[in-house]
Amino acid sequence: MLFAFNSIIPLNRFSIILFLYGFLIIPCTDVFSQAAKADTGLVHQKTITGAIRPKSVVHNNKGLFFAQNMMYRHSITVYKRDFSLVKTISDEISFKDFGKKGFQGKHQGSPVEAAFSPDGRFAWVSNYQMFGEGFDNPGSDNCKRSSAFDKSYLYKIDTDQLRITTILQAGCVPKHLACSPDGRFLLVSNWCSGDLSIFDARVDTLLRSLALGNYPRGVAIDSKSRFAYIAVMGAYKIARVDLQNFSIRFMEKVGRTPRHICLSPDDRFLYVSLNAEGKVLKYDLKTLKLIKAKSIGTTPRSMVLSADGSFLYVVNYKDNQMSKLRTSDMAVVQRVKTNNKPIGITLDSEENTLWVACYTGSIMIFKDHGMKSQPLLAEAPELPLQQGYFPFFYAQPPFRLGEEWNTIPTQSKEEKLPEPPPEIQETPPVQAAYCIILGSFQDEANADKAKKDLADKGVETRILVHERGKRLAYGAFSDRESAESALSGLGQSGWVLKLE
Repeated sequence: MLFAFNSIIPLNRFSIILFLYGFLIIPCTDVFSQAAKADTGLVHQKTITGAIRPKSVVHNNKGLFFAQNMMYRHSITVYKRDFSLVKTISDEISFKDFGKKGFQGKHQGSPVEAAFSPDGRFAWVSNYQMFGEGFDNPGSDNCKRSSAFDKSYLYKIDTDQLRITTILQAGCVPKHLACSPDGRFLLVSNWCSGDLSIFDARVDTLLRSLALGNYPRGVAIDSKSRFAYIAVMGAYKIARVDLQNFSIRFMEKVGRTPRHICLSPDDRFLYVSLNAEGKVLKYDLKTLKLIKAKSIGTTPRSMVLSADGSFLYVVNYKDNQMSKLRTSDMAVVQRVKTNNKPIGITLDSEENTLWVACYTGSIMIFKDHGMKSQPLLAEAPELPLQQGYFPFFYAQPPFRLGEEWNTIPTQSKEEKLPEPPPEIQETPPVQAAYCIILGSFQDEANADKAKKDLADKGVETRILVHERGKRLAYGAFSDRESAESALSGLGQSGWVLKLE
């Protein structure tokens, strides 16, 4: 081979070395670099599709995954580790089956988030709103804080039977949930009523409701079931609730729209996603300092930590990607593309896989070859209890013994509400004066098909019934100018309707 090559281009010792380096070494180096990437990083394994529109996906740490499909599919879809669909649980219920009086006929929910008991046996699912007789005043993503909206319900699901066994009334537009590691408390953030529902998870009983402020969302509970942290998204602060006496302290001005919270396995570090600023914050809860504010892209939403706390995984809703951060220095070590609108994420620490819920209708599974399996976790330190432990929190006095949850004092003067955070507008609020109509139909099937077609384009609508048929309504606006401006940016034909 060399002689044939030499007959065309004269070879000397130097050219032979260069030839061998280019022919043998460079390709081998490239092969090894690709293999190293596959062995140490995120690799896409599977995409699940079907009749789903998942707002969230949550793992029970026993091999079951629950995906909550809101009012767009009215279901919870349950999967196994082999990606097979185990069951589709309908959100339709009859209140009388659960001993609730005053409701007639069937009702539907709108599953948004889920939390599991520590043993993975039970799941609690929050319903954004209820549909049916008696529920005609729903809240919405851009509501003003009020307890006048319809209170929604949680579903308790037995994961052995995969059926709804209990329903619990929460606040107005319940969103995120968390169950304490000791199995005692179930906490639910209520978006429109601006409070936190605290249930005794052992007997499914409401204990208290704590006022937090505008648009509470993400909830995390420490490993000792002592403190809960809640992102108050519309008030730009973090609440810390003492689960022994239900007193509250607030960390002020953490940034615009704190959405999701994670705690490190040893309870030392607090991670917060800032939806509007495109950042993730890392706080040291021992030294009481902000360690890092890391810019990672547009609209970081949900997050999850690796089991040993070494990596943080964040979905960026508008960038259609997932970011992997090394928590030691908050460096972004990898980004992977996802389908449109990634919004939920969960971890299977035994398989080292991340399940990502994409709101447009899929769940993507990525395997992280760089994640450690079954790590040894450090014991969480005891936190001092003196008044000055959190100097960046201001204290709200604990409740008096015997004081009922519904006697929480309200503020004496009207609070000025900030602009609503840029969450997804699922339904127009009842206070809205205008909405956009994107179609009018006499036939219900045609209206449903048009609604689905728009949803596939990322435009969420709801059906308004009127005397001549059904209309597809989008958004909620206080004035005509805002509605017309929004319509011009939609790229869809339609008109502005003034609501009665």
